Formats: sequence, C-alpha cells, structure tokens
Amino acid sequence: MARVKPEAADTGKVPDTEIDPEPSLVVTFASTDVNQSERYALVQTRARDDVSEVRMYEETIDHVKAEHSAQFPVELPSMINAVSGTLKEPTRTSDSYNNSVEYINDNTINRKGHPLRVYVQKISGTTSGYMTTFFFGTVQDDDDE
Repeated sequence: MARVKPEAADTGKVPDTEIDPEPSLVVTFASTDVNQSERYALVQTRARDDVSEVRMYEETIDHVKAEHSAQFPVELPSMINAVSGTLKEPTRTSDSYNNSVEYINDNTINRKGHPLRVYVQKISGTTSGYMTTFFFGTVQDDDDE
C-alpha cells in the first residue's frame, strides 16, 4: 500500500510515495522467535518429551483463516496466543495419525464448549515439528466428561 509523504501533501506537486514493507506476520503474536524470511514463529514446548519446538507457519494460519474463518478469527492476536499457549501448556496430548501429535486445551473452548485442538506433524529423527492445523471441536475418541 502506498502512503503519501506528509511533507509533500501541501506543496501542490505530485506527491512522492513510500511503499509499505511486507505486512506483519500474524505468527509474531505466538513467539518472540520469528523467522521473517521463512514466515514462521518457533514455539518452545515441554508438554511431551518427543516434541520440544513447533514451527507455526504463516501459510498454516492463512489456511485456517480461509477454511475456518467463521469459527476461528485467526487475525486476532488473542487467538494466536491461544494456539501457542495450547502448544506450550495443553491440558492433554495424544498421538495422532502419520507421526503427528494432537495438543488439546480444555480450558480454551468455543461457545459450544469444544476445546481448542492443535495438530503438529513431527519431523522424523528430531524433537521438532510443525503445526498443520487448529480448530475447536470434538472427536469420536473423546470421553464424554
């Protein structure tokens, strides 16, 4: 987006413009450890021994925004904080399909009472992973509590 330089506004000349830098990454609300060029934030977690850090890619946030925007207003910093908080301190975790992990936060729920779920694909041979999706919901295996 172009902005008019303030000093050119009253001169009657064609104003110079500045080009805004890349828009801020939403994932910056998740962590102070952000890789701007690769567009991810690194979230440290101690919830499990097999995953110590999770990359939250901006493209995953964009995917959730496109697919689940009515359910999940991901552009809000508080929602990104809730996702990173779920990775850092979930109320429970479970192994999921294809070498992935489900992080569940029963303390962060939607209006229907469904918990926040964050899915992480583990990177084989490391204690790292990357977030693949997140949403509020229940799954068949949950106990009715």
